[in-house]
Amino acid sequence: AAGAASFTTVIPNSQLVLLGWTGASPSRWKLSMYVNPSARITSVLVVLISTVVVLALLTLYLTWKEVQQDKIGAQDMIHAFTFES
Repeated sequence: AAGAASFTTVIPNSQLVLLGWTGASPSRWKLSMYVNPSARITSVLVVLISTVVVLALLTLYLTWKEVQQDKIGAQDMIHAFTFES
């Protein structure tokens, strides 16, 4: 077709649509990009959510361990200042 052009898409599974009118200046043309969600979107979301959950659990565990060590350290400080006869 006359005036047809092919563009290489930057994002996979996407389409570029150029709405231009003959006689109109190119600055008035409209370029739109439509992204088609792939079948992998579900697996990407599962991996993302799993990673966030694992990191949150690891952070909670390490925070709990630090609080436990702080309690032990505070008890050791109390025992260091206690004089036994």
